[in-house]
Amino acid sequence: MRWTERGRDWLRRKPAQIPFPALALALLLLWPPQGRPAAGQEYLSVYTPRTSFSVRLQQYDGREYVGILDLLDPLGELSARLDGRKWKVRFDGMEMEFQDGKAGMKLGGKRLEMAAPFYFQAGRGMVPLSSIVPLLSPLLRQPVEFHESARRMFIAGAAVHFTAELVHSPADAVVLNFSAPVNPSIATEPGRLRMTFVREPLLHPSPTTISFDDKYVTSLTYHEAEGIAELALNSSVPLLARFSADRKSITVGPVVQIVAQARPQPTPTPPPAPASASPPSPAPPPPATRPTPAPAVAAPPPSAAPPVVVVDASHGGTETGATLSDNLLEKDVTLGIAQRLHNDLEGRGLPTMLLRNSDIAISLDQRAILANTSRARFYISIHAGTLGAGVRLYTALLPPITPANGPFLPWDSAQATFLSSSQTLSGDIASELAKVNMATRQMAAPLPPLNHIAAAAIAVEVVPSGADVTQLNSPAYQEQVAAAIAAGVARARQGGTP
Repeated sequence: MRWTERGRDWLRRKPAQIPFPALALALLLLWPPQGRPAAGQEYLSVYTPRTSFSVRLQQYDGREYVGILDLLDPLGELSARLDGRKWKVRFDGMEMEFQDGKAGMKLGGKRLEMAAPFYFQAGRGMVPLSSIVPLLSPLLRQPVEFHESARRMFIAGAAVHFTAELVHSPADAVVLNFSAPVNPSIATEPGRLRMTFVREPLLHPSPTTISFDDKYVTSLTYHEAEGIAELALNSSVPLLARFSADRKSITVGPVVQIVAQARPQPTPTPPPAPASASPPSPAPPPPATRPTPAPAVAAPPPSAAPPVVVVDASHGGTETGATLSDNLLEKDVTLGIAQRLHNDLEGRGLPTMLLRNSDIAISLDQRAILANTSRARFYISIHAGTLGAGVRLYTALLPPITPANGPFLPWDSAQATFLSSSQTLSGDIASELAKVNMATRQMAAPLPPLNHIAAAAIAVEVVPSGADVTQLNSPAYQEQVAAAIAAGVARARQGGTP
């Protein structure tokens, strides 16, 4: 690929590739564009039925411009050539002709007038963003919808729509149903839960605010700007979002309601036995029960069997955790390991619940509440770091205590009753990690939310085995760690039997 001095050869590009010749790079450094570039960098988000991508924008003379090759390259077969002052582009058999500094251009032999001049600067053909729809519509032969203020473009009807419904059974909640699977980033703040959609082409007609006749969730607001769409649910209490299995539905409800749904129902008193000639057989003694901590512990609904293990991928959403490298965040590593651990445990016949299966934010108290209401036997929190090597296993930094009398345990030290079981779980996992020659350290630490968990609970921090931090994102390394943890949990469940 090259530009010729005489402009006779075509520069050809394949779809979804944007090569940049060395000559263009030199021009970029030596030939400043007309007009002053904006101080901040902006992007245009483009959505099609098959893909989504973003294109860098540039400002010339107070207007936003987009590189026409950058925009068209992911959409079809593209080629271009420079012929004197004319720049010709061929896209899927149709030819465009531009001239540097002129607003007029030709498209398929027809002349069009753009809102501002075309610039050929630093090896890039730049067209005014405000003129992109009349240019693209006949070129793509597809409808193009452009939301200029939000810098979002929808091609060929690409859009995800949603409905919002307030339900009251089994508890008050807002159910959002989407026309396609979604994966928003979710964050909570006082009085609000926000969902940010970057890759999904979420669209919603007016009104942008939907009010609910509910004492908890009062309204939902839709907003789009700067290449994203956002849903905000306003409430008087903390909210929690739960995804459906197909990711086409999100249920948002108060945390207190979720806990209430999981509380044990009173056992009805059986009717007196009818009189009989022979005395009834003595009733067997009631089974011994374990003290139930409060405020977070409750039995699951009768229709759902409790999981054996709760796996908690730390961080998520706006809470990114540690920045492990320039393009690797802790929240992404922990989610990958947690998902693999979930699959390995399920494969061993151990029912498992993932507290987070997407990029959402969950507070530490919410994690403890959800873990405790599940009534699982084991809780495993996944972390990732760069200091040291191998795996570190943490148990709570609390003195063990004798189980208290009564149905309640103090919130801040609920784990103390289960500390011995947690240390046993840590030892069994350490044994399995040693079998695969993975360096392991066991220690106690004040690592939330371990203190609040009413089950055998540990935190697992995964570190690269060497100096290469990208190993944390390696599927093979993540699977090796997950498989060893799963084997350790199975060992602990069997009472330490290998």
